[in-house]
Amino acid sequence: FTQRGHFTGLQQLRFLFPLGDSVPDDLRHLLKNASLRERVERLVTRQERLVWIGPTSPFQADQMAAWDLPELVEALNEWEYKPGWRMPEPEGLARELATFASQDAKRVSAQAIALENLQRPTYVRGIVQGLADAVKEGRAISWQPVLHLCKWSVEQERGDEPEGTGLEEFDRTWEGARKQIAWLLRRGTEKSDVEIPFDLRDDVWAILRELLHDPNPTEEEERSRAEHTDPSTIAINVVRGVALGATFSYTLWVARHDPQEVRTWVEFDLDDVRESFEER
Repeated sequence: FTQRGHFTGLQQLRFLFPLGDSVPDDLRHLLKNASLRERVERLVTRQERLVWIGPTSPFQADQMAAWDLPELVEALNEWEYKPGWRMPEPEGLARELATFASQDAKRVSAQAIALENLQRPTYVRGIVQGLADAVKEGRAISWQPVLHLCKWSVEQERGDEPEGTGLEEFDRTWEGARKQIAWLLRRGTEKSDVEIPFDLRDDVWAILRELLHDPNPTEEEERSRAEHTDPSTIAINVVRGVALGATFSYTLWVARHDPQEVRTWVEFDLDDVRESFEER
């Protein structure tokens, strides 16, 4: 058992040490060996340092759930990333925000306007992703304040700096948040018991109109992706592609509620969709 040199075996041996006299007789003498105990602790600690468990967050979803949203916003704006092995990372925080927003979607959506005080698009991306997940799973949200947050987001200066690839980096632009907003609108216009109220149609289209003209992907990005990725996969991973899918969903949503209205929309507003194709 102790000579296998296997990480799992070492871990198991370490867990036996606190048990003392409760372990079987044939192992008890090993647990009294202080030198062996020190060696096992050292080896296991060294191995654990080599195990990557994914990006972590400085705040957990259950902790966020105990805060008022203004308190959460303040904590997020004050948090500073400190590089280091197994230190909390921005991407880990974004994922935890998504979990929190999905689980507490009713409260988060009702107070969504408070989130417009967030200083980083990374955080908006995580929260909007969580709300989209909640809608997909059939949980109702308050759409009017959420659409207000979405409209505010797409009105921010987008930025055009290339995004980094590290999980430890904050989003450099609003591209990721815009893509999640497009997914949220697509989920919200699909036929369901939790879809967007139809009287908010103008708000939805105003946001979609902006997203359809997003510069992601560029012509160069499209060519590069096309070399090793099929068109459908590209479409669901770029802002304009997701926005176009949301526009199709929007059209069916309008048609379900008012067939005459969708004919009017096609006649007067379809030029925005056509232009999104022709821009690149």
